[in-house]
Amino acid sequence: MAKADKTATMSRLHSAARLARTALAARLLAHGFYAGQDQI
Repeated sequence: MAKADKTATMSRLHSAARLARTALAARLLAHGFYAGQDQI
């Protein structure tokens, strides 16, 4: 049971992180930058 809970929690965490990266990339793009850019 604990392993299933851990798996579900990790899945939610990965989903939240992916959404956060997508939102941040969109905000950077609005300012003329792109995700992964080395120099600002």
